[in-house]
Amino acid sequence: MRAPLDLVIGETRVPLTQSVTLGRADSNDQIKNTVDYVSVAELVLQVSSKQQFSTLEKLAATIAEEVLIRHKLVQNVWISLAKPLPPAAIVAETVGVELERSRE
Repeated sequence: MRAPLDLVIGETRVPLTQSVTLGRADSNDQIKNTVDYVSVAELVLQVSSKQQFSTLEKLAATIAEEVLIRHKLVQNVWISLAKPLPPAAIVAETVGVELERSRE
């Protein structure tokens, strides 16, 4: 099952999609048997605020790794980070990175 979240941290958009192994939530409707998406959103905010990141790449990698560590039902994380109005002399609406991590 794919489980997308679309978050915003400051001015940075954070679409995050997780591939989740179905627990028993599809039959018993209990959050404890699946990934708590509020918990994932809180984790993204926690990671992004606990330290200063110089690159979007490192922030994306850290978020993906923490999601995999803390949420055992998540098998794969795809994250995209995009910043509007980059501080560069280029014509672009946003700049960003996409990163994917999987359990091995």
